[in-house]
Amino acid sequence: MKLLSYHIENYGGLHDQDGAFSDGLTCIYARNGFGKSTMASFLKAMFYGLPSYTKSTKELTERQHYYPFSGGKFGGNLTFEYGGAVYRIERFFDKKSAKGDECKVYKNGALYEGFGEEIGKSVFGVDEESFRKTVFITSDEVEISSTHSINEKLNGAVDGTDENGFERAIEILDRAKRDLKAARG
Repeated sequence: MKLLSYHIENYGGLHDQDGAFSDGLTCIYARNGFGKSTMASFLKAMFYGLPSYTKSTKELTERQHYYPFSGGKFGGNLTFEYGGAVYRIERFFDKKSAKGDECKVYKNGALYEGFGEEIGKSVFGVDEESFRKTVFITSDEVEISSTHSINEKLNGAVDGTDENGFERAIEILDRAKRDLKAARG
């Protein structure tokens, strides 16, 4: 999978912004407040959407945080190459609820529904939580831990291991950690 380009209509403080990704590793570096975290959130939102919220929601959601400062249509599009085809995700978000969101995917210019409702899971093979814990790590979420989806991917990637190889390794490390803590008393 290779990211090609994006257009941000309105997302947080970014508006009417176009860009392209270079071959290889693309680095975005700039001073604080430039929009690096907003850009990262936009990329994640294109694949996984944004959580809804209600009046009783206690924590600030990404939907609330990145709702455009200046109003206007909330979202944009992302073009990427995957499996020899070029895809474009066009996603626009409602102010509060995913029920009002609009999402269309195009494959080589034609409307495509093959990814289903979970575009990110179809493309990356992991759910949103696993994506956030492996690829999308923000300064606010430095907790590094495993999920069931990550365990399945890792177990499938290693040949010749039993089904519980990753879980068994975690158990061994946890036991060693407890033993070392006990020894320091």
